[in-house]
Amino acid sequence: MLKNKILILASAVSGLSILPITLFSSSCDKTSEKDKELLKSFDFQQQKNGNYVISKYKGNEENVNIPSEFKGKKVDAIGAQVFANNIIVKSIILPESIKEIGASAFLNSILDKITLNEGLATMGESAFEGTEIADITTTKFIRTNWK
Repeated sequence: MLKNKILILASAVSGLSILPITLFSSSCDKTSEKDKELLKSFDFQQQKNGNYVISKYKGNEENVNIPSEFKGKKVDAIGAQVFANNIIVKSIILPESIKEIGASAFLNSILDKITLNEGLATMGESAFEGTEIADITTTKFIRTNWK
């Protein structure tokens, strides 16, 4: 009987000792289900300021909503040539977190509609060259880096 009590106590103690390891390992995985879904359509690169830039579009949607956050940080830029030569995306909505659109971001794509929100400050050279844009919605003046 004493052996049974010791075995039960030892089992309980060893079970509790595993708990912090389990909690630690689950808290280290910062990729939420939402972020995992975003990774199906986008590649992200973290910038020095901690925010993210979209570096590649891998999706197949005609209408794309650019995310405002990834891993709890702002997505504040669309990188160079992310949608260049894309023959699927027709419409894009940018969140207010997007401050910059990289050079040739939409070059020679079939994009025909884009919504540029208040946060956008700069657009790189040839950002929309060769597109079929017929509808641009914007809420303010935007600086360009065009030469």
